Amino acid sequence: MDVRPETLSAVRSRIEALGMDFRFKGTIRTGINGIERETWLLDYQGDPFVYVAGQRDVVLGWDVGACPLGEGVLEGLRAEFAEGHADCEGEMGYRNWEDFMDRWEDKLRRTLSPLRTADIGDMIVEVDSRYFREDAPSLEQAVRSLKGGPFGLATEDEWEYLCNGGARTLFWWGDVLDSDILAEIYRKGRLKSSNMLGLRIAYNSYKNEIIDDACYTKGGDGGGALCGGDGAIHVLPCYSAFYRYPWRGSVRKEDFCYRRILRLT
Repeated sequence: MDVRPETLSAVRSRIEALGMDFRFKGTIRTGINGIERETWLLDYQGDPFVYVAGQRDVVLGWDVGACPLGEGVLEGLRAEFAEGHADCEGEMGYRNWEDFMDRWEDKLRRTLSPLRTADIGDMIVEVDSRYFREDAPSLEQAVRSLKGGPFGLATEDEWEYLCNGGARTLFWWGDVLDSDILAEIYRKGRLKSSNMLGLRIAYNSYKNEIIDDACYTKGGDGGGALCGGDGAIHVLPCYSAFYRYPWRGSVRKEDFCYRRILRLT
């Protein structure tokens, strides 16, 4: 999926051939955990976009039995268990570490998308999501209203790829769940860094991001778990690329957002 320096000029030609109002701001290097890539930073009517190269046979979704947690994530969960165990042995709490992990795995089974593979094409993607323009009676109607014109919405496959960049980690920032990350989530409600593709995505669990799906949103739960003071079992999965939040009600513009994409053929 890397855009090698020698291919950047060819990518530019493809984008210019669209005849749209994209301005080239320059090339940028994006990456996480020592893996870097170079791509185009674009401007479209004042809003930043990046070029994202696709990939074939990308593994997406999660299966508790087939996808082991990284040791850094396990260490973070152990720390969360140790800190909260004394106060969580009541009706809604857990009895011991094994019970904690049973509940964690049950949460993942119920809220993460299934393990699968997909082919992802090249895209131009808005760097951050924007809030929905107006209220809608249903998620289906909201999705329909956002699909006109040159831009579209990411499918769930595309969104998960945009979030994790094809990496096989539960969280887009890697197999790490240290005190700095937990502090950003619990104290500030959001993560400050961009992901490996240079996108601001799944960084704020208060954001329900609309995708091309009438049943689920991605990127958070509207802040329900975090605002409600729920523990790691309910809060942390919201920050996974594979988390899906079912929605059956109306869509209020202040609670939902969307991200424009343009598929390149």
